[in-house]
Amino acid sequence: MNYQSVFVDFFSKKRWPLHLTFIIIFLSQVFTAIMNVMNSLLWWGRIDRDLILIGCIDALVVTLLLLPMVIYLIRLAFNLEVMNRGFQKEIEERQRIEEALLQNEKRLLMITENSRDIIWMIDMDFRFTYLSPSVTQLLGYSQEEFLTKSHQDILSPESHARLLDVMTEELMMETLPDKDIYRSRIIETEQTHKDGTTKWIEVSMTFLRGPDKMPIGILGFSRDISDKKAASDALKSSEAQYQLLFNSILEAVCSIDLDYRLTSISPSMEKYLGYKKEELIGKPLYDLKILPEKYIEKDISRVTRALRGEILESDEYQLITKDGRTVFAEVSGAPIIGNGKVVGMISVARDITDRKRVDAEKAELEAQNRHLQKTESLGRMAGAIAHHFNNQLHVVTGNLEMAMDDLPQRTETSEILTEALNAARKAAEVSGQMLTYLGQSPGEHALANLSGICRKSLPLLQAAAPTGIILKTDFPDSGPAIRANAGQIQQALTNLVTNAWEAADENKGTTFLTVKTVSHADIPDSRRFPIDWQPRKSVYACLEVADTGCGIASENIEKLFDPFFTTKFTGRGLGLPIVMGIIGAHDGGITVESQSGHGSVFRVFLPISAEPFCNSLEKRDNALEH
Repeated sequence: MNYQSVFVDFFSKKRWPLHLTFIIIFLSQVFTAIMNVMNSLLWWGRIDRDLILIGCIDALVVTLLLLPMVIYLIRLAFNLEVMNRGFQKEIEERQRIEEALLQNEKRLLMITENSRDIIWMIDMDFRFTYLSPSVTQLLGYSQEEFLTKSHQDILSPESHARLLDVMTEELMMETLPDKDIYRSRIIETEQTHKDGTTKWIEVSMTFLRGPDKMPIGILGFSRDISDKKAASDALKSSEAQYQLLFNSILEAVCSIDLDYRLTSISPSMEKYLGYKKEELIGKPLYDLKILPEKYIEKDISRVTRALRGEILESDEYQLITKDGRTVFAEVSGAPIIGNGKVVGMISVARDITDRKRVDAEKAELEAQNRHLQKTESLGRMAGAIAHHFNNQLHVVTGNLEMAMDDLPQRTETSEILTEALNAARKAAEVSGQMLTYLGQSPGEHALANLSGICRKSLPLLQAAAPTGIILKTDFPDSGPAIRANAGQIQQALTNLVTNAWEAADENKGTTFLTVKTVSHADIPDSRRFPIDWQPRKSVYACLEVADTGCGIASENIEKLFDPFFTTKFTGRGLGLPIVMGIIGAHDGGITVESQSGHGSVFRVFLPISAEPFCNSLEKRDNALEH
């Protein structure tokens, strides 16, 4: 083979520098590998792959740096001046690189030396390999003093245990195939200052790793967060106090955002309205069912004003609870300011339902008092007029009787006087009824059997009952015993039964008479007459008259016992007023239950006598009944 022609042919090609480059690189890599293998066998008796790899890389770098020069020298027929300039340039570049590395090391050292945070490194045996001087500023120890301390001397027992737990967790995570080698952990620790005080230090840690990506140490940063911790604890304490106040306040409190949605409600509001927090929070005001429709527009307007920064004065509202009850509240509001602008509003509602009820009861009592005063005044006047009128009628009837005695019988004049005398007697009867209504009619009260009085009245009532009316009774065998004027009680019973008959539809229906004993707690508070009557005894005798008639309109019930008030064509308007006068004179009361078209129930309550009900009186009443 002609080597010279091959050599000439090789260098005659345009790409000979590229081909020469590959040849030299290949030869340098092979030579370097062989030399490193021999050195490792000679010195350590084994082949060190890392040494071979590093040597090959170095050879590659050197070869790449020298190749341009070699090629250039070959081109210039091994011109040494050019070669020297290449070497000088290489030396200057290396010096520049080394100086840049030195400057970077100085900057890094300056950062670590002047950092307020402690920068430290430890090996996997937890021994410090580096500690920045800022440990003196942070914990008061010099570097030498700190390195003589154990971790238990610096960390509180709780923090030391927490740190060991974290390290255990991290080492266990290293066994996972999909571990994140760039992860870090941050924990809060309590550490002891040289002066004995404690500081809260935030420690951020990450593993230092070798070429095989396995941990060879830990790089950490320790930062003083005592002020931050104190502020956080103060904030938590403030929030806890606010939450305690929010949960304990009696008023119903809620907050509303700029979209008119409830963002929070107090437990008192849950209790007040009966809704759970989850049923209200996040919902807009106009979708809630806690306001009657007439208040929705007003409420939206007030909320809009508050969201514009206006403080709202108290205003009365009606609210609807979950179970449908209506309650009353005084509602005030104010904007919530955050970062200098309105971010919502807070609304406070004070329950005034009891106050409204008391005010209504007070107004009702005042109206009743005025009515009682007026009634009492009219009663005194009516009594005086009735007595005076009755006295004058006695004079008239007396004179008429004397005049008739002096006249012959069956004359025209005597007949005229007889009609006048009958009219005067009827007028006196009306006057007597008025006195009875006023409770001023005379009559002695004695121990009486209420059932006996009712049984004694039955024959007369049955005889007077209209055709088609059925009279049903339910009386006990004896009693209850009351102190009363039997004749007046019979008159009251007759008037009540007559009133029931007059309510019958076309003289058809049933009237029920019942006598029983009731507790004062079972006497209704509403529609009770007289309106100032209060049951003071523990037990009362009850005379009940019920009918299946036309009933009484609710607006007429309060007027039933007014003199001369009647809704019947045949009525005179004195039957029920006389009943109330008689019952009032016996320290009793009357209640009325009625609806139009559903009949009526009148109950008369008379105090039961504490006197023993003797057998002789019972026998007398039984004899009268038979």
